[in-house]
Amino acid sequence: MARIKLKLPHHAYSIHIEPGLLGRLGQLVRSVAPHAQAALVSDTTILGHYGETTIQSLCSVGYKVCSCKVKPGEDQKTLQTTRVLYDKLLEQHLERRSPMIALGGGVVGDMAGFVAATYLRGLPFVQCP
Repeated sequence: MARIKLKLPHHAYSIHIEPGLLGRLGQLVRSVAPHAQAALVSDTTILGHYGETTIQSLCSVGYKVCSCKVKPGEDQKTLQTTRVLYDKLLEQHLERRSPMIALGGGVVGDMAGFVAATYLRGLPFVQCP
């Protein structure tokens, strides 16, 4: 597995690159954000391809997964979509220590990153493009 460590002035994180890594995503997330619940944000197309593997991996390490679906496309980057994500997190009682995982890059990563940074003053955030 390739692992790249990035050190920034006020933060550090690792980038993991490996075929089939979604099967171990739960272990990796648990190692940096141990909590009872996790939020998974993705679009309907990506969830259709990788959702089951991702959710199984998160559940296998004890996470209760709150799955948040958005429609694919740049036009989904709206305050309305953001509100839907906030409502889902509130409905499922996610807490400040609950990690948010963005499954997909682009719009999914942008939306999930924004919500993770602003919900309850910030959630741990994991990007899986």
